[in-house]
Amino acid sequence: MFDCRVKSTEYPSIDEVVIIIVDKKTDVGFYVRLPEYNFIEGLVTRDEITRRKTSQKLTYIQQGYQCSAMVLRVDSEKKYVDLSIKSVKPDDNEKCLAVYAKEKFVHSIMRKFSQQTQKPIFNYYEKYIWGLDEMYGNSYDAFKLLLSEKEKIFDSINFDNEERDILYEIIIQKMQSKIIKAYSEISITAFTTGIETIKNILKIGQINIKHPSEKGGDTSEVLIRYVGSPIYSLSTSALDGQCAVQTLVKSIEIMENESKKYEAEFIVKTQPYIVEKNK
Repeated sequence: MFDCRVKSTEYPSIDEVVIIIVDKKTDVGFYVRLPEYNFIEGLVTRDEITRRKTSQKLTYIQQGYQCSAMVLRVDSEKKYVDLSIKSVKPDDNEKCLAVYAKEKFVHSIMRKFSQQTQKPIFNYYEKYIWGLDEMYGNSYDAFKLLLSEKEKIFDSINFDNEERDILYEIIIQKMQSKIIKAYSEISITAFTTGIETIKNILKIGQINIKHPSEKGGDTSEVLIRYVGSPIYSLSTSALDGQCAVQTLVKSIEIMENESKKYEAEFIVKTQPYIVEKNK
């Protein structure tokens, strides 16, 4: 859980969709906490929970229940927020949950960084994280870009030189645990033109694709290995699973078109798929 406020503003804005955690139930509704805003208190009245007409007692909402909610009113003097669960649209809910997952990942990195530097974690949010949020949409996406554009990202926020290496090593360790691999198998035979044709086809399939920043900004390289005549394996990795799969799809497309030029037989034996981490 968060050790400090992770949003750049002290209070959310009206109509903003935020994560809430139920603190306690009352006759009027549910008192909740907003973890992204240093756990300030909020209230979701009973008529703001669901659009459905129901006589149920909403027993599924207990202390610790977590979901997204839309901000209706903010009282900064009383440090209080009124929210609505029923007003959240499905798309907004998904976006909110995705951002929250990124925030938790970034916070785990900054917590470890703070422990190593022995400086308050909130200082780093003020100094670096909120600037990255503003420039890249989310500091998580900026951290992913660090894998391929280290100096550019660090220079964009004037990161202290003595702390760069510490943070970079932590990010690398954390990101490696999130790398997703994709795998496929193909078959190539070229009876008339021989092994040199197969080598040429495989060589042109060993592509490198740089993914867009919103998908991680990293680069996927296709590795091709001999399995057993006439089978070859294709593999690659990326921070986004679909990017990894699409990289193999593109490689296969290129090799298949090249095979037609040489009248070689090209068959996809195993369609590209995401490899489970424990395999």
